[in-house]
Amino acid sequence: MKIDTKQITTGTIVRTLCLILALANQVMTVCGKTPLPITDAQVADAVALIATVGASLWAWWKNNSFTEHAIAGDRFKDLNKYESAIDKFSDEDPEEEEEEEDDIDDSLFKDEEEKIDEQL
Repeated sequence: MKIDTKQITTGTIVRTLCLILALANQVMTVCGKTPLPITDAQVADAVALIATVGASLWAWWKNNSFTEHAIAGDRFKDLNKYESAIDKFSDEDPEEEEEEEDDIDDSLFKDEEEKIDEQL
């Protein structure tokens, strides 16, 4: 059986190397050798670090809106998603939908526009 190395992904190589290292570590541990002298405190520190980095990345990635402008923008985005979903499944005539959409847009964002105008 011939292996085509051009089709092997980087992820496959990394996972295979990690598996080989873990197996070698386990064999050496069974034989009474300590290949990786790691203390319990170091393991606890590593777990805490991974949790902190993971939580930081997750919080950074999410859209965290604090200001009124940002919250209004989120509402606008959500309403546009909702309207797009309705448009996909609507059986009405597209010309009639455009007229209705204009009426809906004006009524939905009137309050938001007034709030923004007041702040400016």
